Amino acid sequence: MEKTVFFFILCSILILFSSLTSAQSACQTPDHKNGVCVQVHECPMLLNMVLTFNTLSIFDKEFVRSSQCENNGPVTKVCCNTSVFKESDFPQPGVCGTQFKERIVGGEETTITDFPWMALIQYEKTGERPRYLCGGSLINKDYILTAAHCIASNKLMLSGWGPTTVRLGEHNLLTDLDCEDDSEIDCADPVIDVAINQTIYHERYQSNLPGQHHDIALIRLAQSITFTDWVKPVCLPFALHLRNRTYTNVHLSVAGFGRTENGTLSDVKMKVEINGFNWNRCNDKYGRRLIAAQLCAGGEEGKDSCSGDSGGPLHADDKTSRGIPYTYLAGIVSRGPQRCGTPGYPAIYTKVDQYLDWIMQNMKP
Repeated sequence: MEKTVFFFILCSILILFSSLTSAQSACQTPDHKNGVCVQVHECPMLLNMVLTFNTLSIFDKEFVRSSQCENNGPVTKVCCNTSVFKESDFPQPGVCGTQFKERIVGGEETTITDFPWMALIQYEKTGERPRYLCGGSLINKDYILTAAHCIASNKLMLSGWGPTTVRLGEHNLLTDLDCEDDSEIDCADPVIDVAINQTIYHERYQSNLPGQHHDIALIRLAQSITFTDWVKPVCLPFALHLRNRTYTNVHLSVAGFGRTENGTLSDVKMKVEINGFNWNRCNDKYGRRLIAAQLCAGGEEGKDSCSGDSGGPLHADDKTSRGIPYTYLAGIVSRGPQRCGTPGYPAIYTKVDQYLDWIMQNMKP
């Protein structure tokens, strides 16, 4: 490792033990956003990148180096993008991540109240009927979190299809009214279709690279959503013990409307239970192209997420300090083996806890 990089990382770790508060001056980040010059421990996104430097891509390593704004004093400072949103601005457990009690291979049908944050993204193309090509997750009253390749992939843009609308509260695409067990009494509210106001994908996502790093995007809705039993947000992994969590053998679940084991798109929201897969083994299987901001799950025969689940949620469960259970968004469906549900080859997910700062920095009230 270069001496300058080693010195930068050493300084970064040492200042974790410093109680000094740095003076903040204006600066511009390498991706041309307004920021303030602070000690690296005051900028969680860059701190995470520094602490996992060896696993970063070449582009991310250069981003870290270029983020230095002062290097004259006893500590190195970085230009940190100022955030509009804060953790407290998001729905909290009890509001988010609650539900009543599979583009999915080896999955089973959900109930009408399962995964009420699940979103379908509708695409339009001149001369064609609209299609649902990706999924996403409602994270607050105004935003959907999805994959960057659902917004900005070269294949998508060259095909002429573009995202226009988000559907929430859907269970069965073939019925106007979704009811439990064919009952006419226990039924969900009508679906909500909302126009897309804005799409924002990660500035370091590059569609043409096989690693599909930073495969994350936000969709701002044209109107705010009122939460109900059938439409409510998923929690994000803000709890300290969920930051940098490893998911090897952790119980997880995926939901979506993607391809089934029969090779067809499902008309009904499906779910599948899978386990997290060891990151090092997964990285070897995918030619050592993964970065720390990706996680692996699945790898069992007949159990997987597939192409129609792109952008959809990978869930994990947790409890608050008061013992209240909730579901949080551990990952976003990104990519996988050519044949879904291939034994020993897990799917790849964007690791949400590594992008919390990016999410907050790119949202507005």
